[in-house]
Amino acid sequence: VQGEGRAARPSVPEGPAGSAPPEPSVPADPDPVPGPEDPGDTPAPPDPEEPGPEPSESAPPEPSASPAAQFRTDALGWPDEVAELRTPEASPQVGPA
Repeated sequence: VQGEGRAARPSVPEGPAGSAPPEPSVPADPDPVPGPEDPGDTPAPPDPEEPGPEPSESAPPEPSASPAAQFRTDALGWPDEVAELRTPEASPQVGPA
């Protein structure tokens, strides 16, 4: 009688799933701490229809003829001819180099 061998173990399924030992039952953590792999921590990708943020680079101000505007423009940096003369040797430093 060949059918009796299978009927003796009806609770064990046949195939690769039945060959693995049953996993131990672990109680679910009632207050899980999300880790870096938690998808809830990653920000959602931006909506393609939503416009992106404005570029932070602003256009340079147009030159003005007023003396105050010219002074502000000159104060932002050294003129090219002066920058060539400023070398580390010509700049005094306080303390040992």
